[in-house]
Amino acid sequence: MSRSIRGRTTAALILGFGLATAAGCGGQTGTGYAPTSDEALALTRTALDAWSGGKVAELSRRDPPLRFVDPAQARGMALIEYRILDGEARQTGPVVDVPVELSVKAPKGKPQSIKAVYQVATQPTAAVLRNDPD
Repeated sequence: MSRSIRGRTTAALILGFGLATAAGCGGQTGTGYAPTSDEALALTRTALDAWSGGKVAELSRRDPPLRFVDPAQARGMALIEYRILDGEARQTGPVVDVPVELSVKAPKGKPQSIKAVYQVATQPTAAVLRNDPD
């Protein structure tokens, strides 16, 4: 292998390792990016209130924007009511898991109750993402 190729390979490996380390690859266990429980609960309420009010699209236009993902909402189900299970939010790495009981209704269906878990993050942007355990 020539010196210039070996030098470029070594530089690429060093750069790659540096980027991976800077990006947190290798298991960041700290809580530097996790929202507080109060922040997570407030963001969850904001997202669910927008869903129940038919204003989910407005979440992305907020400053700062809030990303909300729920498969029931994406399928066109209406949120009739919700209850955040207070005292049960828990931090899992850079997110806070917020358990919620939802009452949803399909356009031509009957109301149904769903137990859901939302993962709430504030970095790199605020997000409330449904991630129910299996």
